[in-house]
Amino acid sequence: MKVERLERSDLGRRQSSGTMADAAGGGATAYLTTPEAAAYLRRSVSWLLRQPDIPHLRGNPNVYKRADLDAWFERARWTPRME
Repeated sequence: MKVERLERSDLGRRQSSGTMADAAGGGATAYLTTPEAAAYLRRSVSWLLRQPDIPHLRGNPNVYKRADLDAWFERARWTPRME
């Protein structure tokens, strides 16, 4: 089994279905670029870039893990709103 090694400059360069092999575990981890992540959360790109509590891998382009986006959504979904 060949494990693909990811370099910082390689992030976002793949044009496949948005998944890249995880170099540490050999499994598949879903990575999304900023426009893809914004569409996934049904928000705008500018909104997503201003959120300090959503972790991402900085680079060109910024890359977000789908698991991190799902975790943020679950936290934000159940947060009571103050009026």
